[in-house]
Amino acid sequence: MRFSGEYFIGVILIVLGVLLLVRHLFNLNIPVFRVLLGAIFILIGISIAFGGFRGKSTDIIFSSHNIEVAAPEREYNFIFSNGVVDFSKVPPPDNIQNVKVNTIFSDGTIIINPQTPVLIKTNAAFASANMPGGNSITFGNYNYKTKSVLPGSNYLEIEASVVFGKLSVIERP
Repeated sequence: MRFSGEYFIGVILIVLGVLLLVRHLFNLNIPVFRVLLGAIFILIGISIAFGGFRGKSTDIIFSSHNIEVAAPEREYNFIFSNGVVDFSKVPPPDNIQNVKVNTIFSDGTIIINPQTPVLIKTNAAFASANMPGGNSITFGNYNYKTKSVLPGSNYLEIEASVVFGKLSVIERP
């Protein structure tokens, strides 16, 4: 069972509407916002217990998932989760293509093909970002590029942000 963002918000609005109707129709003193807060926690607990919920196909929230990329989207998010974004099948781009990968309280992995020109700009805060070749950072910025990135050439630019999490970049043909 997966709750997408629309279902989650829909259930919350239904609960809020029912509580407000019951409160005014039957003149009952119901603490609407406390009940609503409790319902939110119950829905989050149910979604975690049954495999998490996902918003867009590029968001991994409270779950574990692998995303195989053929045509890159603009942004990928790992939030309280464990996930892999596999860029190894992405062909060399015709122009500079920008992608963001955000890892927040999560364990994320980015897989790239060393034959594809890729530049990874990593920003880390209270985190661990491990690059091919053994370089890693916990605070600050680090840029990594594959050997196929040539001056003046087109490449896939990945802006990877890691906050209170772990990110590993793996080269795999």
